[in-house]
Amino acid sequence: MKKKLIALLVTLIFVIVIPTISYYQFIECAQYFTYNTEIIYSRFSIVVILAPIITIPFSILGFYIIFTGELAPEKIQKKINTFVIYAFIFIFVSTIIASMLYTHHIESKGYYKCKSTPIGWSAGTAIKFVIDEKLCFR
Repeated sequence: MKKKLIALLVTLIFVIVIPTISYYQFIECAQYFTYNTEIIYSRFSIVVILAPIITIPFSILGFYIIFTGELAPEKIQKKINTFVIYAFIFIFVSTIIASMLYTHHIESKGYYKCKSTPIGWSAGTAIKFVIDEKLCFR
């Protein structure tokens, strides 16, 4: 019973919480195309949007435990693991490509890339683009 309860909680997180967070992150990413005077772009947002590609397959394993009380057959586990490895590669490549395309696009619109880390962000996690270079220092 304890195994089923843990599987249920983890599966609910994978099926409900992660896709919900991804959905709201997708909505938040719409601000990247509103072209305000200041745009803070984070590469991590692409990872968050694509996270269900990885978590949903793992929920299949959780459902298997919930309904049968046992681990999924090894054949299914191997297929899911292979899919998840390819999904990680896809997300990694997609994040790099999307970041390169977006930064090129926004710079072609006349935005300047600030050299400093945006306030409230850890170093290397976000890039601040501004319409006027003076805004980088406020």
